[in-house]
Amino acid sequence: MLLKLLEKKRETPEVESFIFEKPANFEFVAGQYLKFNLEHSQADERGTRRYFSISATPHEDFLMITTKYIPDTASTFKSQLNNLSVDETIEAEGPRGEFTFQDTGETVFIAGGIGITPFRSILLDLDYKNLQPKITLLYSSRTQNILFKQLFDEISIRNPNLKIVYTVTEDPNWSGEKSQIDPDFIKKYVPVLQESIFYVSGPEPMVEAMGKMLVEMGVPEDHFKQDFFPGYEANA
Repeated sequence: MLLKLLEKKRETPEVESFIFEKPANFEFVAGQYLKFNLEHSQADERGTRRYFSISATPHEDFLMITTKYIPDTASTFKSQLNNLSVDETIEAEGPRGEFTFQDTGETVFIAGGIGITPFRSILLDLDYKNLQPKITLLYSSRTQNILFKQLFDEISIRNPNLKIVYTVTEDPNWSGEKSQIDPDFIKKYVPVLQESIFYVSGPEPMVEAMGKMLVEMGVPEDHFKQDFFPGYEANA
């Protein structure tokens, strides 16, 4: 299918959202992703295809993806995407993926950097449906330019069962938590470790390390789902 660009929105100094017209009868589940193809000349070694979580929710009347974009280090794909003009189109396939929410009791969302995007879709979808499952969101960012922070804070006011802990690892001006999401950090905020279901999303090295760490902490492998973003460093 072809998606028509409606708007580009700068979310933080390093992150941009691309808002597309939603095709008629298009359906997806919060947490799923799309595969994009953007043919362009002189493509770099990463090629012309990318996978992006849908950061919009099923009830919103548009589709949105949100991605890190730094001009000096961007891939040719990201540069071409950023150069799209309003009303231009991009080829997409999907939806795909099983990183979708099921309320099975105590739930922990762990996000690193741009890995927060599927959680925007999931949490805003639950809010829209007036559902209030017990969820703890542990969100690690390099800087205090925390993606979607205002939105998450608004949702948490409406949902007393949603606990959000932001931790910023590289910004000396941040006054809150500054720890990496390590075993001590998780135990501090997740008292019922073995009974909890974990959803982990972020750069691939971070997601792999987090999965290994959770297993070493005694969390059964069938108690966590993983969603990773290829091409980002662990702190991206």
